[in-house]
Amino acid sequence: MAHRIEKINKLLIKDLSRIINELFCDKISFFSINDIQTTKDLGTSYVYVSSSDKKNDLVKFLNKNEKIIRYNLAKKITFRYVPKLNFIYDENAEKVNTVEELINKITHEA
Repeated sequence: MAHRIEKINKLLIKDLSRIINELFCDKISFFSINDIQTTKDLGTSYVYVSSSDKKNDLVKFLNKNEKIIRYNLAKKITFRYVPKLNFIYDENAEKVNTVEELINKITHEA
């Protein structure tokens, strides 16, 4: 079952990226889907996104347009039910950037 959910998550990442780019390329400059965690019953997918834009604006915008995104996703995938999408800002991307900056500082000082 876990292997099936991993496959579904990979498929969702690929298709959601395309759909969001097609629908909202003029409203969202740069974003990345870092991870998706789908529940075992396939009812909900938690989509972790990051962006160079303001994080709250991106998440609010995507959650507001979740029905449109989900409708277009249903056209592309062949699941019986399309999971509800819950967009969450991925704080890990910012933490990785901070750690990289600190490492670069240390290596340049040494």
